[in-house]
Amino acid sequence: MYLTWIFSIVVSVYALSIGISGKKHKTLSACIASSLQLSCHNATDISNTCCSNYPGGLLLQTQFWDTDPATGPSDSWTVHGLWPDYCNGSFGQFCDSTRQYTNITAILQSFYKAELLDFMQTYWKSDSGTDESFWEHEWNKHGTCISTLEPRCYENYVPQQEVAEYFQQVVDLFKTLSTYTILQTANISPSLTKTYTLDQIQTAIRQATGHNATVQCGKNNTLDEVWYYFNVRGRAQAGKYVHTNPNGLTTSCPETGIQYLPKYQRGVPVPDIPAPSAAILSTTFSLMMMVFSIAVASTVLSVCEDK
Repeated sequence: MYLTWIFSIVVSVYALSIGISGKKHKTLSACIASSLQLSCHNATDISNTCCSNYPGGLLLQTQFWDTDPATGPSDSWTVHGLWPDYCNGSFGQFCDSTRQYTNITAILQSFYKAELLDFMQTYWKSDSGTDESFWEHEWNKHGTCISTLEPRCYENYVPQQEVAEYFQQVVDLFKTLSTYTILQTANISPSLTKTYTLDQIQTAIRQATGHNATVQCGKNNTLDEVWYYFNVRGRAQAGKYVHTNPNGLTTSCPETGIQYLPKYQRGVPVPDIPAPSAAILSTTFSLMMMVFSIAVASTVLSVCEDK
């Protein structure tokens, strides 16, 4: 008991000294001593943005269902990213030009994240470019806007360690949200013939998470994206994620007639058959005329015999 009391005093004094001196921003030690508030539930601006993400306190875990071209396993959605939106639904982007990286794979390897990288190569796929460029985009646009990942927030900071922590957190959160299972539990499965209503999809998500999500559709009303919303108690890379409702866009899908297409059963390439040459066309026409002439002659002969 006494040791706990002494430890609390020491940590509190340390945190206070950091805040008073102005030489360092509050880091993990200070966060331990702080009463961490759920993001987007503060009445005033948050001064310690190393312990709570601010202003981007509404974090979105976004997922893809790509069918044309298809990406990832046939029975799983894939990762899009983790986005720190503002509490009012707007957002910042590309927040730190000094940390715009183009070597995500190398960074993860340098932090011995082989297992994480293997998972990303299966479940974090691009449908229009390389996976590496997709990962770079997500970090540069969104990861740099998470305040608790700023280098100033670390004790004994190792350059780019926040990058490894970002991707680990995105994947860890993704693993808790199997959209495929959530929909399948509600008898919503990929189909070439069935369609579903927006209410069916939202009800399935709400039953699993307690809240709605943003449901997105692509061309021909095909279901292709879901965004889950969270407030976070503590740091984005290690805090407690609490489901909440969307603040802003809720859907781009119609109320009815939503297609949830299976992967790898559409968009099959058509064989590249060369166009016939003029000689082939001429020969084909001659053969057709010959067949037609024989048919006419046979008909005339048959009529004459009848007479």
